[in-house]
Amino acid sequence: MTHSDVLLLIPARGGSKSIPKKNLVDLGGRPLISYVIKAALKTQTPHTVAVSSDEEEILNVAKKYGIQTLITRPAHLATDEATSTDVALHAHQELGSIYRHIALLQPTAPFVREFDIDGCIELALQSQSPSSVTVTRTPVNPHWCYSMSDDKHLKSIVPGPRIVRRQNAPPAYYLNGAVFVATPEFLRTHGDFVSSDTLGYEMPSERSVDIDELDDLEYARYLISLRKRPAID
Repeated sequence: MTHSDVLLLIPARGGSKSIPKKNLVDLGGRPLISYVIKAALKTQTPHTVAVSSDEEEILNVAKKYGIQTLITRPAHLATDEATSTDVALHAHQELGSIYRHIALLQPTAPFVREFDIDGCIELALQSQSPSSVTVTRTPVNPHWCYSMSDDKHLKSIVPGPRIVRRQNAPPAYYLNGAVFVATPEFLRTHGDFVSSDTLGYEMPSERSVDIDELDDLEYARYLISLRKRPAID
């Protein structure tokens, strides 16, 4: 299996409640979606990079930044209820079902680098795994996380004896939302990119900013202003 069997898909719908036109919002003097496009186009081996959107303006911007494969997404796949799996399988079908893996690249992860994308894909290909995703070590270990009842009683999120020493707690990771890789068969079976068979590709926290709310956007702008973002141009 080679990268030519892989579809790099950037899903970018027009609607966003948290940040209007989020995928086109200005970040460092250019649209947010342009960052992941540039990273995708710089990956090392040949494949197809596509953008799926219900918004013509987004498709036009994607074309401006070098995307040749543009997928017009139907309205029912641009709602809050539509899942990434639905969007990925729609794109796979629209392009003739010729790809053995789909790599979903989120436009809300502007600091992802081309070697992160390649690394996550290679992890799946070399291990012959049906699924791999990018993860980041969590700054707050779940062994010190609790739920709290209405009467303020705490209940540990992780069952079992409480781990007191930080050194004794196993490292924990969260999905950083940058890259999701899976076979179409896996997506049809599980309805998701993640299951107990999924492998994790670790990314550092400085490249794992996921822009969901305005605070995330301001933080990304702050990092760029301090020139802490690795150059991707």
